[in-house]
Amino acid sequence: MTVGVAWEQLCSQAGEDALRRLINESPEEFFGDVARRNVHWFDADSAQWLSYNLTERCWSGFAAVDGAPVTRAELPGQDNPWQQVLDDSRSPYLR
Repeated sequence: MTVGVAWEQLCSQAGEDALRRLINESPEEFFGDVARRNVHWFDADSAQWLSYNLTERCWSGFAAVDGAPVTRAELPGQDNPWQQVLDDSRSPYLR
């Protein structure tokens, strides 16, 4: 899922309601997409800094050791560098 909407782009109450509904219906998917688009990740297994390239729809970045560019980073066995988007172990508070 690619949300493609930032809070500052909401132009109406209906738009905000639709976004809020999307968040409530699938928070893992919504916040996973936000993390994919806005956070740089360090993959310890490959020693690479990664960010998601929306244009090419792949992970790209650079090697931590020598700064060599990584154009299409493969994440073995997973699509994302995280295992869990939301931690609800202290529910009702989410992290």
